[in-house]
Amino acid sequence: MFDIRFGRRAISYDEDGYFGSLYIEEKREGFFSNLSFFSKEKYEESWRNSAKRLLETGKSYFLTNVYRPRNANFINSWPCQILENRVFIQEKLLFRWQHSMKRAINFDLVLDDMDFVNEDGERISTWSTSINSVEQFLARQA
Repeated sequence: MFDIRFGRRAISYDEDGYFGSLYIEEKREGFFSNLSFFSKEKYEESWRNSAKRLLETGKSYFLTNVYRPRNANFINSWPCQILENRVFIQEKLLFRWQHSMKRAINFDLVLDDMDFVNEDGERISTWSTSINSVEQFLARQA
């Protein structure tokens, strides 16, 4: 199973936004999406486009917390990649010093292939799901 959706609207650390969840198989990861730059609808549109891009190109990323590009030091994201007929997903901060915030928001970034082990040889937390579950996610969005 794959799904990404919002729950309740709330204030978190003085920011208006939504608490949401990313579902990958039996796992659920929570996140908060502020509304200072993206609207709820813009996030949801970006998720649909991310899923389409993943299925078309084999790589994409889901944005879960976006600030105005001029002011942002980072963006919360979930890069994903299709490998061996599975979709692999990791949580990653996209930092200003590594990536153009404007390009990240416009999905004009090509992220490196996923690493599954960090520079210290430790396993990077990675989730996986079927390609079919991403296709079903898109079908539910139509």
